[in-house]
Amino acid sequence: IYSMVRTFEIVLGKLWNRLFSGVEVVNPEIPSELAAQDYEIVFVPTHRSHLDYLLVNYTVFHSGLPSPHTAAGINLNFFPMGWFLRRTGAFFIRRSFRGNRIYTAVVEEYMAYLLTHGYPISFFPEGGRSRTGRPLPLKTGMLAMVVKSFVRNYERPIAIVPVYIGYDKVMEVKSYLKELSGGAKKKESMFQLLGARKLLKMYYGKAYLSYGEPIILSRFLDATQPDWKTFADSKPEWLSSAVNDLSQQVSKHLNEAAVITPISLVGLALLASNHKALPLEELQAFIEKMIELNTRLPYHANVKVMSHNFAEILESAQKLKAISLYQHAAGDVAFV
Repeated sequence: IYSMVRTFEIVLGKLWNRLFSGVEVVNPEIPSELAAQDYEIVFVPTHRSHLDYLLVNYTVFHSGLPSPHTAAGINLNFFPMGWFLRRTGAFFIRRSFRGNRIYTAVVEEYMAYLLTHGYPISFFPEGGRSRTGRPLPLKTGMLAMVVKSFVRNYERPIAIVPVYIGYDKVMEVKSYLKELSGGAKKKESMFQLLGARKLLKMYYGKAYLSYGEPIILSRFLDATQPDWKTFADSKPEWLSSAVNDLSQQVSKHLNEAAVITPISLVGLALLASNHKALPLEELQAFIEKMIELNTRLPYHANVKVMSHNFAEILESAQKLKAISLYQHAAGDVAFV
């Protein structure tokens, strides 16, 4: 597997250089410090694009840590993508386990095997890609499997690490717009993969990956269910409520790990204006005020503003062709 993962790293390094002007990683010390303390790490990223699978595994491996085994939707198990992903640590699961106890038991045992044998895991708790950029309600099935495995065998400590993923421009933006307009979702296939080659010629700005505050599972259970260690051989009655509380905690930590990108600042300013247009002076004043507001009243210490320079912010939006400039003697106007 190592040779395939190493090849995977080289190929993805070239892909990122082709697609993005950079990949910004925030709080990279978090997983490294947890690994040094011998924690089993469960990465729980937000889900915005098919690139998320690749970005998380590449970033983790590139930092010197083992590439996580990633739970991927069975819709991606087509040749050659399924063949490639499986050999770099992915395992494919169905969208729903409802009504199939045997399948659920098999996946639970596989998850428990990975966790108790020292393999890091990654899965997307939203269950699918967000088409709007807004976070989706978290699914609790995979989190429940992690908790049940830990209750059965708590010798190896587990840390759940929320991972916020963002892009200046999502590669699938056109297909998302079609789906949001009522169009049917196209099934992933080799032909769709080949058709995506033209997307590699476009510019997508930067990608962002931010590690949030980890949740130490033993501490969480100690706080919510102090006698949890006495239920090692059965499914406790408190499991569902504990997992729901855990999902709320994960969701909160994901929000706290968000990054404020240049394009989001420009979009907020222009879309909030009456005519979706502002003179550059007003646009600059608005953006600088938003940055100052975040500095004085931060949502959380982990929330990062990726650029404080208005000229850089404006240039980034123009490069992405997200805005246009109308030149006028009284002053230029930016508009959507």
